[in-house]
Amino acid sequence: MHLTSAHVETCLCVKTSAGVGTCFFKNSKGRGGFLSAAHIFAGVVAGDYIYFREASDWLQFAVREIVRHPDGHDVCAFTIENMKWKALESDTTPVALWPGDPVRFLGFPHGLTNTYPSDTGFATPLTRHANLSGAIVHEGRPLTILDGFNNPGYSGGPVYAATAAQTPVLIGVISGYRNELREKSLVYRDNDDGTEEVVADHFVKPNSGMILAVPLNFVDEVFDLLLTSNAA
Repeated sequence: MHLTSAHVETCLCVKTSAGVGTCFFKNSKGRGGFLSAAHIFAGVVAGDYIYFREASDWLQFAVREIVRHPDGHDVCAFTIENMKWKALESDTTPVALWPGDPVRFLGFPHGLTNTYPSDTGFATPLTRHANLSGAIVHEGRPLTILDGFNNPGYSGGPVYAATAAQTPVLIGVISGYRNELREKSLVYRDNDDGTEEVVADHFVKPNSGMILAVPLNFVDEVFDLLLTSNAA
């Protein structure tokens, strides 16, 4: 699967009052808007300012419209004031995806940006590989689980899988990753006699290698709630 400049250049580093993460532009049937993880936009309402990362600075935009999934899935869609973006129509070719198949996701881990050039002037993302682990229902909500390592900053980024022709098709949006269970994350002290002792009231939160993503059907549902468009 080969990601093109169209995939790379439409993925942006975004900063809101809730934090820094990833968003990306989707163009469907002449309507265009941005998608991200809802937790990156916690508390953000129309009229608030958000920021897109340029090569060395941040460019300010006012949110025109923002919608969140009515069932609480960690995905949101938004448009901004004073922007028209000419982007390719999103590929909706069906993809047969099986457990173990490879996928790729894009974003800005720890706020890092790529030196890959962009005609838009905005910073470009890094990309990572993962494999489809499966689909689960967690706390009443379906989630796609990927086997790989995620980092803070990838939240809100697109996940792509390959069609039979090896073209990338969106299959979900990164929500986060699962930490290892607390009982498997204890801190130990070496004793002089060679034994180990658990340090009371201390534990770490290692990355379990389980990446959480919002499935495509919920992403499409929230995108379809947008009443405004940034499509050129």
